[in-house]
Amino acid sequence: AHEIGNPLNSLYLNLQIIEKSLSGPPEDALPVEDTAKMIDACKSEVERLDSIIHGFLTAIRPGKPQFAPSDIRELVIEVLRFMRPEIEARRVAVKCDWSSILPPVSGDAAQLKQLFYNIIRNAVQAMSNGGELSIFGYADPEFLTVEFADTGCGISTSNLSSIFQAFKTTKSGGNGIGTMIIERICREHGAEFG
Repeated sequence: AHEIGNPLNSLYLNLQIIEKSLSGPPEDALPVEDTAKMIDACKSEVERLDSIIHGFLTAIRPGKPQFAPSDIRELVIEVLRFMRPEIEARRVAVKCDWSSILPPVSGDAAQLKQLFYNIIRNAVQAMSNGGELSIFGYADPEFLTVEFADTGCGISTSNLSSIFQAFKTTKSGGNGIGTMIIERICREHGAEFG
């Protein structure tokens, strides 16, 4: 409720100001640039609400995974392509190091992309002044391993034990759903954390 209340409050205040400007005398009207900025802020809050609701619904009632052979390297690369504008805007350099042989894994491609998106997004957002995200992929006879390392602020040991708790977040503007989704997808795919 708190996560939804903040953007709703912002929307309401901005719309009230715009309404007052439009219904009052012409000399009290807001400049067009100010009105445009307020409308942009409203659109941003609507996108934030949509993200919160989508994340909540995904976490609460996820679809049953549809397992099929999946190329992990390709899924990570697709996510990086999709996130490229955000990665570049935050001045984050991405380095990938893949083994020459990475066998396909049995997994739900859409859910695995969501998993990688959440991990990469958290890493990128932890580097507010630029940095480097390194992604390593390698396989042995038992496991295919994907490692993510970033030069961000990290997670304190006091928060480490609760990072997968629903709605628990230390990130400003975070909602605590992303890490819960990461844990659920890993669990459903038989993945292990290390």
